[in-house]
Amino acid sequence: MRPHLYILALTVLATPLTAQSTREFTGDIGFVNTTGNAELTSVSVGQALKFAAGPWSLAQTFGVVYGENAGTVNTSLWRGGVRGDRKVGNAISLFVLSAWD
Repeated sequence: MRPHLYILALTVLATPLTAQSTREFTGDIGFVNTTGNAELTSVSVGQALKFAAGPWSLAQTFGVVYGENAGTVNTSLWRGGVRGDRKVGNAISLFVLSAWD
């Protein structure tokens, strides 16, 4: 990195967090079991956690959907992610995102 990028990075990191912060958690769970012409079982679990303090915010998500039809797995989806945001002006924000499906 060049020296001016180090200065920019240090300026962003040195910005103090305000005393006011918010935390938010949401979660969900689902279960489906059907019989008759088709036998289907499906389970889903998900959660999201959000934290914000001053110009900084962080969000984390995780979810699973798993399903079987007549004893055979037909759905197995795992997903997760982390996102960090930094407000640098009224109309400008920077973010970093890592997600997996």
